[in-house]
Amino acid sequence: MWCLEMEKELPKIYAVSDIHGDYDRLAELLLSKNIINNNHDWISNNNKLIVGGDLTDRHNQGIQVIELLMKLEKQALMTDGRVITLLGNHDCSLIARVYEFINNYFSAWECRQVFIENGGIDAEALHVSKNSEIFNWLKNRPLIHKEGKYLFQHADSCRFYRDLGTIDEINNKAKILLETGEGAWQLFYHLTNARYFDPYMHYNKKSQQEYIERYLNNFDCELIVHGHSRLEQGSLPQYSFNNCVLNIDCSMSAGYGNDLNRGCIVEF
Repeated sequence: MWCLEMEKELPKIYAVSDIHGDYDRLAELLLSKNIINNNHDWISNNNKLIVGGDLTDRHNQGIQVIELLMKLEKQALMTDGRVITLLGNHDCSLIARVYEFINNYFSAWECRQVFIENGGIDAEALHVSKNSEIFNWLKNRPLIHKEGKYLFQHADSCRFYRDLGTIDEINNKAKILLETGEGAWQLFYHLTNARYFDPYMHYNKKSQQEYIERYLNNFDCELIVHGHSRLEQGSLPQYSFNNCVLNIDCSMSAGYGNDLNRGCIVEF
């Protein structure tokens, strides 16, 4: 019995980000890693799947993406696995638009205009406005997640997250903001503009590197895994800043074109 326990594989961590409504490609990637079966049910035992946000927009299968992740989250728990889905800026934009459909409490021409220009689909926002289970699930996604020495976040920024506090404080503040349309819009706006590891805060590459290392030390982590600023279609996940940062946004959405190799899933 002891030998069997020793031979058991340690749980794996998988990461994918910026799905943008591309359900078919997401399913292909999950199947390729034996995370789901042909019925799209969880079969990855006690492994963990981290989804870096931006579930919808660009392509027209956003609701299917959300429903799949909600299902897998429940199924994974039954085998001691985990599915953790983070908030991206497009998710916040969707939530703000949903508030407009629900009760017009938050209504701004700019919100709708930006939502559509960023690939948002009103039919999906309307669907979410009529489904409280999906809406509540979306509003309760974390902004940031630590798994071992890995720090998973949507945006390629230190300052945006650091200014919100500890991991618990960051996620709790996001939940509070997402209780209103104004808060969701505010979160979308600031998260959208959080890019390229805050170059305006640094005089040179060396100081930027030191800033990222201090940020990682603050959370007792060694690697930031993010999406948000997409790589070229067909690109591999890209390390930068002396391997302190990994960008896994490889342009998954079918809305970007017909590249069959779009997107990626990373195994740690």
